[in-house]
Amino acid sequence: MVKSVIIVGSGTAGLIAGLLLKSWYSDWNITIISSTKIEIIGVGEGSTEHWRGFMASANISFKDIFTNTDATMKAGIKFVNWNGDNNYYFHALHTAFTSTLPSTILGFLLKKSLDNEKLWPEHIDNSLHHYPFEDSVNQFHFDTFKLNSFFVNLAKKRSIEFIDDKIVDTTLDENGYIENILGEKNNYTADFFIDASGFTKILTKKMNLKWIDCSKFLPMNRAITFASPLPEKIPSYTESIAMSSGWAWKIPTQERVGNGYVFSSDFLTNNNAIEEIESFYQKENLEINKSINFSAGFIDKFWNKNCLSIGLSSSFVEPLEATSIGTTIQQMFAFNNFINFYQKNDEIAPNKYNKIFNEVLWNIIDFIQLHYITKREDSDFWKTIKNEIHLTEFNLKYLDLFKNTGPANFLFDSRWNLFSDQNYFQIMNGLDMFNKKNLKNIYNNQSDTQKAAIDFTIQDYNSWASKMFFESHNFAIYYFKNAET
Repeated sequence: MVKSVIIVGSGTAGLIAGLLLKSWYSDWNITIISSTKIEIIGVGEGSTEHWRGFMASANISFKDIFTNTDATMKAGIKFVNWNGDNNYYFHALHTAFTSTLPSTILGFLLKKSLDNEKLWPEHIDNSLHHYPFEDSVNQFHFDTFKLNSFFVNLAKKRSIEFIDDKIVDTTLDENGYIENILGEKNNYTADFFIDASGFTKILTKKMNLKWIDCSKFLPMNRAITFASPLPEKIPSYTESIAMSSGWAWKIPTQERVGNGYVFSSDFLTNNNAIEEIESFYQKENLEINKSINFSAGFIDKFWNKNCLSIGLSSSFVEPLEATSIGTTIQQMFAFNNFINFYQKNDEIAPNKYNKIFNEVLWNIIDFIQLHYITKREDSDFWKTIKNEIHLTEFNLKYLDLFKNTGPANFLFDSRWNLFSDQNYFQIMNGLDMFNKKNLKNIYNNQSDTQKAAIDFTIQDYNSWASKMFFESHNFAIYYFKNAET
């Protein structure tokens, strides 16, 4: 029976885990151990739609997030020039769709695509959000440092204990379970441990976990980060711009824009990347905050014995779709479903959990890889990606089918996966992958009842959009900072 949990690491992943566990198990002793000597990566963060579930479970209000973390509302991701044609598309499955079209959203997207219409609502293009703002989006951008500070203060108010110490080693018993962890100041013990220590993976170093290297599927391995001033109108989306050897991000918060360039060092040096980004921004001597080396992959056992690995301790996939936070949230929700069946020396719950999250990570890697299957070949990088990329098993098996039929929803049936047929549809449509003639035949062969349901959802959406009151981020910031508590 678990009654005490130690979380090592107080970055976003560790704090999310602590807040959720305390909300679910108020009588558990939750301790977060981290060292002030270790910095958080802090490159600016965006969330997926899973954030709304986290807020509800952790009892955190929209206003709390908006006013304490310099948050902005995220309606989706704008992909610019990924086909080399200077056009853009949005990946934007948000409340404007899902609140009104839960059953026929794929038919809605299909009809829009066949009619050569945009698959996203017009107000996203104009950086507007509908009122009431609390119902407008499920995703956000954050100032990482302010998010961290807010979560720490909230956790302390909720009786989560914080200890400033650097964990340097673990002691395992004869069966491989953690007996205690060793810090520079003290030793610590608990019933269960969560490794949120980032790339150091300090708790699982002795556990001989296997790293599943996915770099041949996602060859990006380096990023540089920097900040820039806000534009006059705050965008309602993350921007992802295809570059010569990768892509650049723009994440707006209330005070600044967090930026980065993710690229492959096989095609670009750090200095070349800085030169390219300075030319793109038409600004010399950009102040580079961090240079980060990474490799895509994940550990084979997310839950091993009495230790759960989350965040960067368990996996890293490049930040193209902001999957890190969403994965942590899904891991914790699944953990809550499994922990009451956990018994020491019984591997049934951990084995099932690990099977699920191996599939979750492959779902993420499949989906991120999809973005790179473009028509571009204007640089060595894009030529190589187009002609030599190793397709994942899923994409190799099903992508040609999807081009002719649309993504099959029965192949995305896990409740824990981050991405579904609807996500695939938007990216494939944006990259002009579909055989529209085949899709039109499929649509025409639907029954009149099915077509009527699709038409109804389109009319319902148009009616919804025509009645909404839309405002900008600037108004939303004023509204929340001046609204009564």
